[in-house]
Amino acid sequence: MARESQKYGRTWDDVPLPGVGVGDLDGRTLDEFRRRAAASGRLAGDILDESDSGVIEKLRLREGEYLKRAAVLLFHPEPGILIRDAYVKIGCFRGAELLFHDVIEGDLFTQVDRTMDLLYSKYSRGLVSYDGVYRVETFPVPRQAMREAVINAVIHRDYADPVPIQIRVYDDRIILWNPGHLPADWTVEGLSHEHASRPYNPGIAYAFLRAGMIEARGRGIGRIASACEAAGNPRPEWKMEPGGGLWLEFRYSAAYQTADGVVRATGNGVPPESWPRRQPESQRDKTTLNLPEYRLLRAELNTLEDLINGLPAESILERTSLEYRMSQVEEELASLPDHPKESFQENIHEEERIIDGRFLGALPSQRVFEFLEDHTDKLISGRIDRSIGDVSQINEALNRPSRIRIISRRIGTANPRFVLLDHDCRDDLSC
Repeated sequence: MARESQKYGRTWDDVPLPGVGVGDLDGRTLDEFRRRAAASGRLAGDILDESDSGVIEKLRLREGEYLKRAAVLLFHPEPGILIRDAYVKIGCFRGAELLFHDVIEGDLFTQVDRTMDLLYSKYSRGLVSYDGVYRVETFPVPRQAMREAVINAVIHRDYADPVPIQIRVYDDRIILWNPGHLPADWTVEGLSHEHASRPYNPGIAYAFLRAGMIEARGRGIGRIASACEAAGNPRPEWKMEPGGGLWLEFRYSAAYQTADGVVRATGNGVPPESWPRRQPESQRDKTTLNLPEYRLLRAELNTLEDLINGLPAESILERTSLEYRMSQVEEELASLPDHPKESFQENIHEEERIIDGRFLGALPSQRVFEFLEDHTDKLISGRIDRSIGDVSQINEALNRPSRIRIISRRIGTANPRFVLLDHDCRDDLSC
């Protein structure tokens, strides 16, 4: 076992593996390592001209005529043939139900690259916004934090334990499980502080260091936490199982869940009031711009506009529900401090109007209404302001002459959206 060998001053990855030679390794993986090492400056520039055997010697991955286990994991095209369960497994879950999964095999560099590619192309949704003319894509977990976490799992796992690294993706979080162990005098609480680098597999860690993919100072955990904090995400949580195995949980920010929830909730009967909301206004820092929050709100606004434009004409209530959420997002954007919102605000045109006509319906749970304007027969739909307490009273006046006071709000050349401020069924309207 790995810990048994470490008792005698030798780590698991440092043990020779008979029957495997340099000729069995993947030349393309070694070539890619050369390019990475030369670009990082952590190996001399002549590494590009070094033979495969020379690269292995520089990385200290051979003992006599035998390659060490680390060499097989790093450069063999199919290390799983020689080392059981040396792969990564990703699963997408809805509650306890597994919806789909992938198994990522190959050398460790390929496992890291392929895992990152799948996580950000198949397993998580990027929300699109624009910073001027530049397209910005925001994911639930910052790439820098996730890449650091995946590399840490690959480097520090216990390969003597025949269980793969497991990544579980949920609607509100991503969890990584690594069959590894902390040094005897370490605690989970101490991981977030800067500490000495004591990799579980030093040979593997040394190759990743020379490839420029990790640092040597034991600051990976701190970089993960810092990247999440900079993106406005909750701080990740680490937990150690008593018998071995390290859990890392990335929770999504409330802002991301709100924006992502627009797409998930549409058509599923989820009222807008039940969608996740941002931090209360009273608890927000009103002097400093939270750029990730701003971009997520802009991304949600773009998504809402696309959804509304794609609805059929008869989907009136669904359109009204989306427009209600859209007005909330606009209000939240307008409340953010010191951000490039001037042009956004200048494009908002508001007008208060008095209109005569008849109510066709109202939904108290979603606080939305439909009203038919007299003379023009124009259908007006929108949300009901909170100042109107009992929405059910509107349904008592259906198809009766009524007068309403509304705010009409239009962004640029888009269709206006309406907020009902007051209504009355009056004698002079033959009520």
